[in-house]
Amino acid sequence: MHILLPNFRSLRHAQAGQVGLIVLLIMVVILALGLSLATRTSQQAEISIQQEDTTRVFNAAEAGVEAALANIFQSESAGTINELSEDIASLDLTGSNTAINYNIAKSNTLETHLKQGTSTELVVPSAGSISFYWAIEPTCDETASLLLSVYSNDAGNIAARHYAVGDCSGASTRGDNFIPNDPGPTPYKYAYTLFTTATDQFVRVKPVYNDTDIKIVGSPAVSQFTINSQAQNTLAGQETRTFEVKRTLSTAPAFMEYALVSGSSIIKN
Repeated sequence: MHILLPNFRSLRHAQAGQVGLIVLLIMVVILALGLSLATRTSQQAEISIQQEDTTRVFNAAEAGVEAALANIFQSESAGTINELSEDIASLDLTGSNTAINYNIAKSNTLETHLKQGTSTELVVPSAGSISFYWAIEPTCDETASLLLSVYSNDAGNIAARHYAVGDCSGASTRGDNFIPNDPGPTPYKYAYTLFTTATDQFVRVKPVYNDTDIKIVGSPAVSQFTINSQAQNTLAGQETRTFEVKRTLSTAPAFMEYALVSGSSIIKN
């Protein structure tokens, strides 16, 4: 009689192989998790650096705009707007690691958006005509009318002329008896031409009833500035940001239209 005994040596070898395979699988999983965590950490660090670069370059471009606005304000205060340079200028911000360049373009065409009740101003250096184009809204109820105030100085005799312009559709539908407007060029709905004299100094423009987009042409004086500011990271990454800002002439608040002259009288025609 023969008794078969199990081969313990083969059984041990099989168990050892299974344990080795399980250990290998666990190591592969741990390695994959480690690589994933390392990749995510690296990506987060890269995103953080990129955000810092973007913020730094953004602030640098904004600093270029502020420098240009300061130059414009100084020129207005000194009465030297015509001499204001339009060349590209550089700004050095210590420690910013950015190259900043900006320029100021001057224009005698004013194109902007005016809120109802706010004013903008034009200098009138000589006699001539100024054309106003405004309103892109489709209906009368949505469009604005304009109040034009012309201030003159004739050998010390200061006077003001006021024009209420824009009767909406040409039929005084608002019932305000404003001066009729002409049809405007696309995209503007309304137009009006104002004739100025040699003694006129400046014109203030204020929309009523609604806000409005407006374009004003014809004044030979500077009416608007366009600032372009670009900042570029000088380190790795070459992050770049560019700003364009439009600025009109400095204008006194609307309530000052009723207190522009002290010590004399304003004649309203």
